[in-house]
Amino acid sequence: MTPQPTRIWADSFKAAAIHLSISLLVAGALAVLLFKVWYPMPLATATGVFVIFAMVFIIDLIIGPLLTLIVYKKNKKSLVFDLSVIVIIQIAALAYGVYSLSQARPVWLAFYDNRFEIVRLNDIEDSYLENAPEQYSHFSLTGPKWVAAKPIGNEQQIEELKFGSRLGAKIAHQPALYYPIEQAYPAIKIKAYELSKLEAANDKIDIGKYITAYPNAVGWLPLWGQEQHMVVLIDKNGAPLKIVDLRPWTKAQMSTTIVSYT
Repeated sequence: MTPQPTRIWADSFKAAAIHLSISLLVAGALAVLLFKVWYPMPLATATGVFVIFAMVFIIDLIIGPLLTLIVYKKNKKSLVFDLSVIVIIQIAALAYGVYSLSQARPVWLAFYDNRFEIVRLNDIEDSYLENAPEQYSHFSLTGPKWVAAKPIGNEQQIEELKFGSRLGAKIAHQPALYYPIEQAYPAIKIKAYELSKLEAANDKIDIGKYITAYPNAVGWLPLWGQEQHMVVLIDKNGAPLKIVDLRPWTKAQMSTTIVSYT
């Protein structure tokens, strides 16, 4: 007896629903890893990771279950093969997405001069690890760590470091120039801006929300991100308290700020 079309589609939808449920669990676990560990908010916004995650999300939650819906027919001779191909494609795409996200994850929040910078794993080439202290030649899998950087060498070498010329990346990207963030607290304290200066680029309500949540904050410094610049709140000792989703400058200030910080 030939199965009715309604029954065939019911079986297909059931198989696709099971596939979707499994995919939801995988996507949920990935979201926890990304937004709680590798890219704790608001670093996900600052680095622009949502675009890559959205691509992985679409492949995992839409394409896989949709293909299952299309190919699934009970008692089909090639069903096991067809589903195996779909799963392999989905796993391969997911593995590539996770690898890309892991390579772009922030590993250091580096203080240099008068700001912090987000340093991603793929910002650090192997050559930048030469002569790096042991504690800075390995990268955390549990989120970025605070660190400070300082240039070394003569005046010309320092200028070349600043502009990322033949000596390699800019200063914040070179672990050989790192030292413990605690040693930089006095410099951070001196460089920190008054909280009132946040009002030029932010709504007072938003500022008040963060100041209420972090009452020990007495100042701030900018955090340079790949997608969005943000603010690091600083306590009275010069220690970084929290990254918050506030703007350090107005749009009108951006062009002169970028030039002076290069």
